[in-house]
Amino acid sequence: GALLQRSVKRMLAYSSIAHSGYMLIGLIAGPEHNGLNAVLFYLFAYGVMNTAAFAVIASLERQGNEVESLDDLAGLRHRSPGMAAILAISAASLLGFPPLLGFIGKLYLFIAGIHAGQILLVVIAGLNSAISAWYYLAIVKAAVMDEPNAQSETVVPRREIWPRIAAFLLTALIVLAPFFSDAIFRAAGRVSDLELGAVADESAGTSEAPDAIAARGVITEKIARRDD
Repeated sequence: GALLQRSVKRMLAYSSIAHSGYMLIGLIAGPEHNGLNAVLFYLFAYGVMNTAAFAVIASLERQGNEVESLDDLAGLRHRSPGMAAILAISAASLLGFPPLLGFIGKLYLFIAGIHAGQILLVVIAGLNSAISAWYYLAIVKAAVMDEPNAQSETVVPRREIWPRIAAFLLTALIVLAPFFSDAIFRAAGRVSDLELGAVADESAGTSEAPDAIAARGVITEKIARRDD
């Protein structure tokens, strides 16, 4: 999929399959190992990172620059240094480059997987992350290192402010959110506790009552650990 693509949009879209695989680790780890917290945190991180990358593409296309292939990004640092920097940061975070938001998200998922004994799954995910470096670094190279070509210089850019503002704010989250990652992770934990509580309430009066008891036990144990 993404490895064979020259289309930037398809490259980002196909890469979502890999990110779904990372989140599978948290689902397998389960709530007793903070797996659901990690999944919710990564959903937040992935949404921020991917939207920032697409905001750059939207900004360029609103200026009249079609972004279909990596060649269209060539020399972006000359035409729009700010957008080139934002795209590079977004791609690096999607890759999991420390200390950006994507790295923290993967770290939480991998820790949950290790605590759940899913070592092989974590190793496979780590190898997949290394493979994904090929297409994410290709985006960075095109935007930051490649020189402009005839295809990327065909249109004189017009300024479109709102996509730029969105891209800037999302990139600020990518860079700054890791400093508040514990607070975000705890918030994700409260959300997962609410979901578990809802499942327990639904099954309390049915033949699945043992599942409800187990779910409530997990919630109680997690709350006790937080209080300690």
